Amino acid sequence: MKGWRSAGWLALLLAWRAAGAAPEEPGPRFLAEPPANPVHHHTNRITIDAQALRTGWARLRQCHTHMDALGATQIVFNAGRIREIEVVSSSHIARIRVRDDRVLLDGVEHGAAICLRAETRSVERRPDASVVVRNGPFMRRFLDSYFPMHVTLEVRYPADQLRFRSIQPSPQPGLALQQEPGRVTADAWFSGVLRTRLRFRPR
Repeated sequence: MKGWRSAGWLALLLAWRAAGAAPEEPGPRFLAEPPANPVHHHTNRITIDAQALRTGWARLRQCHTHMDALGATQIVFNAGRIREIEVVSSSHIARIRVRDDRVLLDGVEHGAAICLRAETRSVERRPDASVVVRNGPFMRRFLDSYFPMHVTLEVRYPADQLRFRSIQPSPQPGLALQQEPGRVTADAWFSGVLRTRLRFRPR
C-alpha cells in the first residue's frame, strides 16, 4: 500500500462527485487539435433504464487505454456514488486490487489497459420528470500539473421516454457531440478538470 501513495507517480483521479468544483481546480482547457502522440483515453458507457430512472443507479462500463507507464496508480471514484466494481479485462498491469471506491494498480507498463464494470449513482430525476446525468471530475494530474487527456462519454437512454436536451460544457472545438435516438456521445480532448452534465426531457 505504501508505494502507490508516492508523490512521484501520476495520480489519475477519475471520480464521480456530486459537489461543485473546488476553487483550486482548473476548468477544462479544450484542445482543438489532439496531441500528436496518444494520451490516456478514458471511455465511459452509462446505460439508463427503468431501474436507473427509479433509483438513480445506472450501469457503467469504463475502460482506460494508452495508460502511462507509471509503476503504480489508482482510479478513484466518489464514495457513495459507485458500487459493485468489477474488473472485466486488463493488460500490461501486474496487480489490480479493488478497495471500496478505488482501483489500485501496480506494475503499470506502457500500453496498459483496463476495463471495469460497476453501478454509478449519476442519474437525477427532477420533479418535472426531466433527467440530469452528472459525470466527473475527469483529470490526468501529476503533482499540481494537469496533462492532456481524451474522454469519451456515451449515455444510452430509453428513447421512448426521454429526449436529449443539452450538455454542459457546450460543444466547441475539442468537445464534439454526436446524437441518435437512444444514444448521445461526447468526445473531449482537454487538460485541466472536466465535469459534464447532460440533460434530458420527458417525451
